[in-house]
Amino acid sequence: MSLTVKHDGAWKPGTPYVKSGGVWKPAKELYVMDAGVWKPTLNYPTTTLLHFDGADGSSVFTDASMRGVTFSVGGNAKLTTAQSVFGGASLFVADSGTGGYIYCDNDATAFTLPGDFSIECWINIANTSSQRVVWDTRPTTSGAGITVEISTGEQWRVYVAGTQRFLSAAMSVNAWHHLALCRAAGTIRAFLDGVSFGTPYADATIFSDNKLTIGSYIDQRGLLSNSFRGYLDEFRFTKGLARYTANFTPPSAAFDAFE
Repeated sequence: MSLTVKHDGAWKPGTPYVKSGGVWKPAKELYVMDAGVWKPTLNYPTTTLLHFDGADGSSVFTDASMRGVTFSVGGNAKLTTAQSVFGGASLFVADSGTGGYIYCDNDATAFTLPGDFSIECWINIANTSSQRVVWDTRPTTSGAGITVEISTGEQWRVYVAGTQRFLSAAMSVNAWHHLALCRAAGTIRAFLDGVSFGTPYADATIFSDNKLTIGSYIDQRGLLSNSFRGYLDEFRFTKGLARYTANFTPPSAAFDAFE
């Protein structure tokens, strides 16, 4: 169930607010009694939203979604104010040491995908000499999940349940690109800078008990060889909603947790 309000004669999605400590804040949840049982009524589709905003050099990564997923940090992943798309900062992983990554292993239901979904972010990469992982949702090395990487040719490559499904044209380096992967009514599509590439295909796999690693394969955390190197901004994980089903203009502002 979602909340709607009437505005200018049309019913539109609305966000409920509650007053706490004299300040109006968005409600995380509302409950109604059904057959003697209190049940949640709100269903915000955004289950993870990482703006990567904050102080230069910080290793604190805050999930701005209502779920508030907790992320742990590995290697040299940190915030930098040197580059960003929105907000004045981004995630930065240097080409040194053991690489860097952030991950969540203790909230599997947040990343379980039984139906429609959207996963997207902005990246800015330097020239690569080997593949670099952007994100990996597999629970184990043999588990079904979605792995996205940048190939040696600066192409966006997508593996679903271990099979390569999409390969983009080469991206320009040292520039920001928007990546999105969506499933709508059982069909998965990939987009680079708002333009669909590859062949959409039918896939009804229920990706269950997934974890989320950003910047590394789940089995290679702490290894520089395949660690993401560069900048990443505005990572959004959406359940139950395919935000893009045709070519689109990439977002021009930071994401809203209630969208």
